[in-house]
Amino acid sequence: MKQLLQSDVKDPKSDRSILSIGYFGDYMVVFKYFRGYFQDKYRMTIQYEAGQILSFYEKEEHERDEAYDLFPPMMFCLAASDESRQYICSARAIMRRGITADHPFVIWLLHHAAQLKQYYQRQFEQIVDCLCNDSAVDIIEVCSRIRGQLLDFSERHGIDMGSFPKLGMDDFWSPGEE
Repeated sequence: MKQLLQSDVKDPKSDRSILSIGYFGDYMVVFKYFRGYFQDKYRMTIQYEAGQILSFYEKEEHERDEAYDLFPPMMFCLAASDESRQYICSARAIMRRGITADHPFVIWLLHHAAQLKQYYQRQFEQIVDCLCNDSAVDIIEVCSRIRGQLLDFSERHGIDMGSFPKLGMDDFWSPGEE
């Protein structure tokens, strides 16, 4: 399974990555289970310069990020390089293989995930849904709208709303940028 996740298998009927975050085909429950398992067992890195290559490294017992449990098994990945850290994910949802956990926006999201989920559940779910299923343009639009809503509260429930990063197309990877 690790080799399968590291490779980028395409659906023969389209250019969609079979292993993209929002696509599970006929085996949705099985893929979600394996994604959750791999997220718990391995520290994953993503290298956009090589075309979204995932690499897996066994986690130590103490290496656990509780914030990941607040999300679907999205396979958060660390950037394999400084260059990869500039991207949240693939601009095209059908090609998205991971969410870069050490991108500034995702750092903010993970840091505030518990408070967002508890006090701003609808907005939190919208962010998660768009990261899994929407194009970069839609993610930027949704997050900008939510940022505007939340900025009405200068500091609320331990969340510094003013630090909610603005997103642009430069935050997303597209094939050909590597």
